[in-house]
Amino acid sequence: MKKIRFRALAALLLVCCLFLAGCGSTGYTSSYNAVGFVHNNTDSKADMSFAEFQGTKVFELKFAESFSKSLIYSLRLETGNATIYYDTDGTKQELVKLSSGDRIDDKLKDLTCESMYIIVETDGKCLNGNFSFETKVL
Repeated sequence: MKKIRFRALAALLLVCCLFLAGCGSTGYTSSYNAVGFVHNNTDSKADMSFAEFQGTKVFELKFAESFSKSLIYSLRLETGNATIYYDTDGTKQELVKLSSGDRIDDKLKDLTCESMYIIVETDGKCLNGNFSFETKVL
C-alpha cells in the first residue's frame, strides 16, 4: 500500500513540475508540413528556404546590448500566401504579408527589446520561398 502511495505522489510531483516549467513559455509553436525545407536559427539570425511549406514556423532572435536596434529581413515567395508576425512584448504584431511573386527587402527600426519572436504563417501551401531575418544594433 505504501508503494502505491509513493508512486502516486511521485507521479503527481512530476506532473506539477511539468506544468510549472511550461508557465514561462510564449505559446508559439511550430507546426508544419514541408518538402525541401532548410532552416537555421542562431541568436542574431534566422532563415528558412523551402520547395513546399504549409503551416507555422517560429524563430527566436536576441539583441546585443544597445538602445537602438533593428530587424533586417529579406523575403521571397514564388507561389502562395504567407504572413510574417513579430512579438517583442507578448503581443503578436503583423510585420508583412506576402503573396505569389513577392520579394521584400526591408527593416524594422528603433526596437528596444532584448529578444523577439518571428512567426511565419502560411495560408495554404507555399512554393519556393526564401526568408531571412537578422538583428542589428544601430
